[in-house]
Amino acid sequence: MPESGSYYPFGLTPYRHVRRVLPNHYLDLEGWKAVRHWPGKAELTVDYDTDRAVKEIVSIIKNNLQAISKRYRIHMGLTAGRDTRLLLACSRPILG
Repeated sequence: MPESGSYYPFGLTPYRHVRRVLPNHYLDLEGWKAVRHWPGKAELTVDYDTDRAVKEIVSIIKNNLQAISKRYRIHMGLTAGRDTRLLLACSRPILG
């Protein structure tokens, strides 16, 4: 089965006692544990100003889309998900 090209989620592999280290993790050689690299416990803070956070996220996405649209023709794969609706709403100023 290793040659099948199958997808193995959650760090699994086709081998019984072998696991992958997931992205943004590293192997702690003292305890032989996969540890999340960033953010650590010290960096995890809760920002309760969700209105400000939403405005900042929308601004970043709009700026990125506008920068890309100045140089390239934009194509998006669309689904019925919230991420698609967010991208479409942020694209409104640059759509023809």
